[in-house]
Amino acid sequence: MNNKKQKSERKILTVIGLMSGTSFDSIDAALMKTDGETIHEIGACVTLPYPEYFREKIRKIIFGEHHLRNILEVEDEITLFHCKAVRNLLKITKMKPSEIDLVAFHGQTIFHDAKKSKTWQLANGSLMADQLGINVITDFRRRDLAKGGEGAPLVCFYHRALAENLPKPVVFINIGGVSNLTYIGEDNKLIAFDAGPGCALIDDWVFMRLKKPYDENGEIARSGFQNKSKVDYLIENHSYFKKAPPKSLDRNEFNDALRKVSMLTTADGAATLTEFTARGIYEARKFLPDGPMKWLACGGGRLNRYLIYILQNYYKMNIDLIDNVDLGGFRVSGDYVEAQAFAFLGARCYYNMPISVPETTGVIQPASGGAFYQA
Repeated sequence: MNNKKQKSERKILTVIGLMSGTSFDSIDAALMKTDGETIHEIGACVTLPYPEYFREKIRKIIFGEHHLRNILEVEDEITLFHCKAVRNLLKITKMKPSEIDLVAFHGQTIFHDAKKSKTWQLANGSLMADQLGINVITDFRRRDLAKGGEGAPLVCFYHRALAENLPKPVVFINIGGVSNLTYIGEDNKLIAFDAGPGCALIDDWVFMRLKKPYDENGEIARSGFQNKSKVDYLIENHSYFKKAPPKSLDRNEFNDALRKVSMLTTADGAATLTEFTARGIYEARKFLPDGPMKWLACGGGRLNRYLIYILQNYYKMNIDLIDNVDLGGFRVSGDYVEAQAFAFLGARCYYNMPISVPETTGVIQPASGGAFYQA
C-alpha cells in the first residue's frame, strides 16, 4: 500500500467492495470510484446468496464447532464464493479484471471480542488475488484492535461521505445481525458504536422454531404479543446498554435472550425479540450529544416493517429508509451500503488514510488498516 498522500496526488480508484454480514445469508458486491475522501461514482451492485448447505457450515462454526481443518476449508470456500460474486459483477458491467484497481474483501466474521482484542474474519486474500488477477485488501479490523480500539464499527467514514449534503445532525442506523449507528454532527464530528442486537436474535428464533431464515416483513412478530416485562429484564440486566461508547458486539452477545423467551409461542417470541431490538436502538439515543434531525435505516433489518413501525410509532423516532433519501445526487440501496462502505474503506487503506478514530472505535490515535495482496 502507498504511503499517505495529499488529496491532489491521489488518483480515483475503481474498487469493488464485498460484504457478508453477521446474518451470513449472502454476499454483496458493489462497484465504486473513489479516492477515499470523496465518492465520485456509485456503480452496479449484485448479491450472491449462500446456498443453505453452506450457511449451515458457517452456522456450525459461529456456534462453537471450531475444528481448525474445517475452518480453513470453509475459509477457502467463502473466498471462492466471494470471487464468484466479483465475476458476476464484472459480467453485468462488462468490465475486465484489468479495469479494477482493487477488491476490498472484508470476509465472514465468525468471532469478535473487543475486550480481549480478538476478531476473526474468514478471508483468504492470497487465494482471491490469484483467482481474480486483481489486487486485494482484506483484514480491516485487527490494526484498530492492536492500537486499543474495538475493531468496530468501521463504516462511519463512508456514512459521512454520503451525508455531505444532508442537514445535520443525522444518524445512520445499520440493522444487520447487530445494530450499529453513526452520528454525524453539524461540525462533521463522528460518533459510532454498536447499539445492540439487530436481526440475529429474530433470525435465530424463527430458524429454531420454523426453519425459516428470517421473519419476512416482520409478519410473524406482528401476529404475536410482546412480553414487555421480559424486554425490560433483558435491557436492565445487561451491562452493555449502560456502557458508554465506544463499544462493539459479537453476534452472539445476547443469546441469553433466546432462552428468556423459550417458553413463549413462536409469534410471541418473535414479537418480544423484535421489541428488544427496537428498544436497544432507542436506548442508544442517550449517548448522542444532540437529537438527530433524521435517522437513516440501512441493512437487511430495515425491511422488517414491523421493527421500523415500532421505531417510528412507539418510540417516535424520525426514521426513514436510506433508499428513499436523496444523498446529494446519489441514490443508494440500503442492501448495499456496507459493501459500498468497504469499497470506500479499501481506497482509504490503499492510501494509508484512517478508517477509525478515537470517537468511533476508541483507538488511541487515528488508524488505517488492511493487508494488501498483489495479483
